[in-house]
Parts: sequence; structure tokens; C-alpha cells
Amino acid sequence: MKKEQEEILRSLNYNEMSFTELYKKLSMTEDELTSELRSLVDKGLIKEKSVKKRDEIAFYNITEEGKDTFKKEMEKHFENAEEP
Repeated sequence: MKKEQEEILRSLNYNEMSFTELYKKLSMTEDELTSELRSLVDKGLIKEKSVKKRDEIAFYNITEEGKDTFKKEMEKHFENAEEP
């Protein structure tokens, strides 16, 4: 899994966030963020929902599959960190 995708899953692990909130939090261009979000949606790891207010706002939240995947990725990092 790409580092950028891990960062998105980490950000969404506890809270639903809008595209704008993710953009402000993460160090990615709008195009990069859009591409990574689309990839995670396509994999079923996050869900997108649109809310119409004045402008359409996209919100993202993590799926159960996304939580499981994120947990496995974090376990791999910790296992690698423990090796001498």
C-alpha cells in the first residue's frame, strides 16, 4: 500500500472527513489526493458520499475492510520496527 493511501486511512480511521479537510491535513496536491481517494474507493477501503449544500461537498469514511487493511499495514510496520 502506498504511503499516501496509509495517510488517508489513518486520517479516516476515527472520523469522516471532507475532501477539503483531507487536503488541508495531508501533504498532497488536489490531483494526487483525488487519485488516491478514487483508488481507495475502487478497492472498497473507503466510501464517498456527496452532500448538497450551496456547493456539493464530498465526504469520505473508512469501511470495515479499510479498517482491517489499515490495521494489518500498521502491524507490518511494528513488526519491521522490532527486528534488529
